[in-house]
Amino acid sequence: MSRLFLFLILISALGAQEKRGLSSLEKDIRFLGSDSLRGRATGSPGLKKAAAYIAARFREAGLLKMGNNNSYLQSVPLHGQTILPSTMLTLSSPGNGMHLKYGRDFLLIRTGELSLLTRPTPMVFAGYGINAPEYEYNDYRNINAAGKVVVVLEGEPFSPADSSYFAGALPSVYSSPESKLRLALANGAFGMIIIPGSAWNWTRLKREYSFEDVSLPGAVSSTTGLFVTDSVSHLLFSGEKEAYAELLAKAGNNLLSAFDLKKTISLHSTVQRREFISQNVAGLLPGGDEELKDSYVLVSAHYDHLGIGPAVEGDSIYNGVSDNAVGSAVVLELARRFSRLDYRPRRSILFLLLTGEEKGLLGSRYYTKHPLVPLYKTVAAFNVDGLAAMGEFQDIYAIGAGQSQLKTLIRDVAAENGFRLAPLRYRRQLWELFARSDQISFARGGIPSTIIIEALTYKDIPLDQVLQRLDHWYQKRYHTPFDDLEQPLDPGSLERYVSLLFHIVNRVANMSAAPQWNAGAPYLNRRLQTRAEKR
Repeated sequence: MSRLFLFLILISALGAQEKRGLSSLEKDIRFLGSDSLRGRATGSPGLKKAAAYIAARFREAGLLKMGNNNSYLQSVPLHGQTILPSTMLTLSSPGNGMHLKYGRDFLLIRTGELSLLTRPTPMVFAGYGINAPEYEYNDYRNINAAGKVVVVLEGEPFSPADSSYFAGALPSVYSSPESKLRLALANGAFGMIIIPGSAWNWTRLKREYSFEDVSLPGAVSSTTGLFVTDSVSHLLFSGEKEAYAELLAKAGNNLLSAFDLKKTISLHSTVQRREFISQNVAGLLPGGDEELKDSYVLVSAHYDHLGIGPAVEGDSIYNGVSDNAVGSAVVLELARRFSRLDYRPRRSILFLLLTGEEKGLLGSRYYTKHPLVPLYKTVAAFNVDGLAAMGEFQDIYAIGAGQSQLKTLIRDVAAENGFRLAPLRYRRQLWELFARSDQISFARGGIPSTIIIEALTYKDIPLDQVLQRLDHWYQKRYHTPFDDLEQPLDPGSLERYVSLLFHIVNRVANMSAAPQWNAGAPYLNRRLQTRAEKR
């Protein structure tokens, strides 16, 4: 899950919960976020236990079984690779070879096609590794990256005089390692080395990339990606056309230029592999209208997290309470509330808890290849991933909704319930958020999709304090063992969110006309294709 999704810090007192007793929503959060599930890693016994718990809740709500073999479980076949400590990277120049140790000197971002780097492979420096036509910027313009390892700096160009250039000081979509890796693959590169820069915390990076790399079998090959330390960065450019310090100076003035390196690189990896099955969990509330019950509203959240990882202050369980036990519990709560209505919404509602989001949106990607209800009959998808609970929020973002008629609908329902649909002030960054969780998979499947999160306006908390708390949460809790149940839950904030999302989903489930993509939306053609294929 993207760090920017986590517009949340759970900060109210637990004592209030203990006095009044726990709601069903809070009980679900406490179970899914408990140490007994060992962090719910994809393919782990803890995640299997969570899937059984979710299925039981769907059964209690009277939802129809939508999985395999008359169950709530959709089997998702997966392939896992764990890099072992004996893995070594070798930098070679004429008459000299330097052996670098995994974890100490380098990390693997993506395992990719490791076999492509077993022999000495040439390298080329490619600036930031970005091609951004709208800024007339292309680091690949004058180089041939095919069959090479591309070496790039983290981040992107920056212009103090032009805040619109690459979105100014804020990170754009081009700065993410995933974007750079995809572009390297498109240019034929065998691998990529990303130099993190002095602002990055190596201990945190090491923790982040120590987990198993998981993929769907038969997935498109990816580029092997590596991070290297600052000291290795100096070694890389020692004796080359430009030294590392010179490159950093040029980067500060946007004067970088590409060049081939004299050194070669090879990767000698030791990998533990496994094939396994994980599960999406799906339950259906049938619609009550004879004409519309064969169309569907999708409500989803991912229920996996990272599992067991490097210990921090003696704790090695990465519970993932905010990411995303809370979101999963919200979906369960919505299923309960819809099932208790004294009427049935006109359209059917599919509640879907997804595996493998942390490993690359694997559960949602698999679902769109093997949908349980037709994609072209799924009129809208609402994903829940990262919720604020720091106080009484006033505004919301509906990220991705602006591409379809969902925006107007959400704006109207929000206003009816005392909320404002806030403008996307940081358009590029929020678009990146749309691409970083499961809603992007559904959009790529042609379904008008959105993720609704709280904006930054709270009744009693000034904006500067909100930003400070969010930054503190990211620095201290995100993807660490401290995203756990020690975080006090704010039941009032969660209830506000559940209530609002209930009204939005209910509106879509009962309206006669299905929301449509706007003209020019990038996923419109996919919608037309699935409709033509009746898929």
